[in-house]
Amino acid sequence: MLPFLLPGFEVQEISVTEAEITVTACATRKTAVCPACQHSSSRLHSFYTRTPADLPVSGQAVRLSLRVRRFRCQNQACQKRTFAEPLPEVVARSARQTKRLRATLKLFAVALSGRAGERLLNQLGMAVSGQTLLRLAKSIKTSGASAPEILGVDDFAFKRGRTYGAILVDLRTHRPVDLLPERTADALSLWLRSHPGVLVISRDRSTEFARGASDGAPEAVQIADRFHILQNLREACERALKRIHAELIDQHKASGHPQEIRYKRRRSNKEIRLLREHIDQLESEIVTIVNQAREGQILMSFPGFGPITAATIIAAIGSIYNFPSASALKSYVGWAPVVAQSGSALDVSYLTRGGTRTMKQIMFLAVMQVIRLRDNEWARLYERLVKARCPFDERTQSYTGKTRVIGRVAGQMIEAIYALLMRDAELLSHIPPGQEPPPPLLYDPEVHHRHRHGHYRPLKSTPPPNVITLTHLSSPE
Repeated sequence: MLPFLLPGFEVQEISVTEAEITVTACATRKTAVCPACQHSSSRLHSFYTRTPADLPVSGQAVRLSLRVRRFRCQNQACQKRTFAEPLPEVVARSARQTKRLRATLKLFAVALSGRAGERLLNQLGMAVSGQTLLRLAKSIKTSGASAPEILGVDDFAFKRGRTYGAILVDLRTHRPVDLLPERTADALSLWLRSHPGVLVISRDRSTEFARGASDGAPEAVQIADRFHILQNLREACERALKRIHAELIDQHKASGHPQEIRYKRRRSNKEIRLLREHIDQLESEIVTIVNQAREGQILMSFPGFGPITAATIIAAIGSIYNFPSASALKSYVGWAPVVAQSGSALDVSYLTRGGTRTMKQIMFLAVMQVIRLRDNEWARLYERLVKARCPFDERTQSYTGKTRVIGRVAGQMIEAIYALLMRDAELLSHIPPGQEPPPPLLYDPEVHHRHRHGHYRPLKSTPPPNVITLTHLSSPE
């Protein structure tokens, strides 16, 4: 027995699979009404099958297979020769969901909107997309905006920082009444003239809203809302206190006491000395920990990297296994590659909006420190890229757009850091417990120099691609 009703249908078969429950039913009404001329007809034309989705049962999806009839219209004056049997109690015309399922989806769409509703409904056995939920929410018909007696007007951001309008709120029910596309006097005045009956208008200090309220509803009383009343009070108090403060200073100077008035307590020399000692102690502990860690030794082998920089990077990235590739680490840091449309600029990097703020700053400062040291491969790479990639300003006699070059240097530096850390982690994974691991492979400026001149040696021991290795070569007899 079904846990729900199908009025006007006789259930013929119920099949259950892992995916869904299928209910096959046939229409039982002997006559149907033509939707064009409203004449009843009993002459059958043909049959067809509709398969709308229905509410789930115990979390499992339900699909209806309804055998529906087409009738011949017996009214000779009607333009329709045949018409499909209407099913107003079960499913709407051309709908792929039953009415009860569609009503349930509308409730979820209003309560949870798109993506959140999609995730929950899929768990409940009602597979639907977030876009469908948004369309259902927009299709709900609302009653026309009536004019409240007490109306609140304020700015509303359709897109913050770019597009603004005005929101109208019924201050008795605290519910929005309407949204105006513009926050101008003409838009507010037009709405008030088309919705008479407003007695009180609560607004901010905008002259546009004041003019629109006066033009659209001249008989309404205009008042300031609570926020702006308090803001006016605060500004008035500030002006009064500034005036009184100036008078007190003049009286103090006229009294003949030249000593300076101190409003903020200064730290004593003892407090400053204790604070510096505490900072020095923390720095010494950080230096000891970083020098003992293998990751710290690898990072400090790079020029410009100190113990604080190395400790910050180690604390930020954690285990190197958290990142499947060097590109993932660069995206986390915030220096991500940019691929041009032509595909010619595959190695250009720049500062993205993603990543962590601390890591962005640390890598930027590290690259700047490397550039100041000058006598290293990273500084020479920066100088070459500035001349090749940055436009030269004749007026200032300097190169512009150096941030992009800094991003590329930072990206290559992160790739080198990732390669050394990943190689050391793979090396430690093959060391048996109790055995002393070998020292870590550090950054070698000579290897980097040879690499820049074409003598590349990969860290991995895999053979290069597109190379055929001959294991046995027999001599001809």
